Amino acid sequence: MQLHPLSNSERFQEIDQLRGFSLLGILLVNMLFFHSPYIYFDPFNWYQLPQDKFMYQMIDIWVQGSFYPLFAMLFGFGLATQFLRIEEKFLTFGMKRMAVLLLIGILHVLFLWAGDILITYAASGFVLLFLLRLSAKWLFSLALVFYLIPNAAITLLLAAVKRFDPDSAAMYSSVQGIESSIIAYGSGSFGEVLTQRLADWNYMNQGGLFLLWMLFSILPLMMLGAAAAKANLIKRIRNSFSKTLLAGILLIAVGTLTKWIPYALEGNILTATVQDTFGGPIQAIGYGLVFLSLAAKFSGFIGLRPFEKAGRMSLSIYLLMSVLATTFFYSYGLGFYGKVDVTAGTWIGIGIYAICLIFAELWLSKAKQGPVEVLWRTLTYPRNK
Repeated sequence: MQLHPLSNSERFQEIDQLRGFSLLGILLVNMLFFHSPYIYFDPFNWYQLPQDKFMYQMIDIWVQGSFYPLFAMLFGFGLATQFLRIEEKFLTFGMKRMAVLLLIGILHVLFLWAGDILITYAASGFVLLFLLRLSAKWLFSLALVFYLIPNAAITLLLAAVKRFDPDSAAMYSSVQGIESSIIAYGSGSFGEVLTQRLADWNYMNQGGLFLLWMLFSILPLMMLGAAAAKANLIKRIRNSFSKTLLAGILLIAVGTLTKWIPYALEGNILTATVQDTFGGPIQAIGYGLVFLSLAAKFSGFIGLRPFEKAGRMSLSIYLLMSVLATTFFYSYGLGFYGKVDVTAGTWIGIGIYAICLIFAELWLSKAKQGPVEVLWRTLTYPRNK
């Protein structure tokens, strides 16, 4: 079978729409890192103004830890969809695609932003390629095993340690990290910004955290997405609107209550782990089911079109969001780093997302794929002879 990108008629428009919508959630969380040294302070106790506390709490409960799992599942869904079209040729082809994605992720870290997710997706994708021949049931079952057992063990270990040493679960702020970030991103040269970016990336991935997060978080979520593709989830949703919608609402409720735990009890490492590790993915699946059921029911609704366009060129939009945000906040751009509060940062994020939607609409009115997708295709698909 001739290798070629999916045509518009072969795509699931609901998946593209959900992918485009997910980019908004990812951006709203990333804005905290774009405009402040978020990774270096304890967010539960850092904010002092009531409006900042409220806005951060809303982001933390409704967005943080929910949209990267959703996007990971969509990545797995897309990879499995491609596999089902060209099974016999897919491993070599998929390896090339993941290698190019890895390169794009490395360039993203070096020249734009330390909070890159593409490196992790590419690394997880390499492993997923060897699992795609499994059935939907096996993918689903192994995903639960890979996710629940290690993460439950880590959570129980944290609980045990906290019981004997309550202070061990406290979250601390790194004064040095905060100060170096403000200096570099607020007024540093491009070289100083690059040095800080690499320091940030290393800080977030030190001690093997990158590998653990990839194997026991991102990879299982991708496997769930791949299982959904193999189980014809979209067709099932189209035939069972009410059941899917109800299931999604219930999962959102359970996930949201779980994510409220740090605020109902105490914000510390243990409760934050429960919040993000368990509440986030449950809420993410709920969001996905509700969105997909509504998108299938109201497929002709014009309000879904901007999400679909953004979803069709999600890699380009993801990188464009980094370009716009770092240009707005970093010293080599407008230099607003550390000068906006959480509310202003959130509204700026919404503005950036709106610009990206407009760009996607204009670009796809003239082209079939986004600019980075074209590059990705050129470097991975064989040339027609």
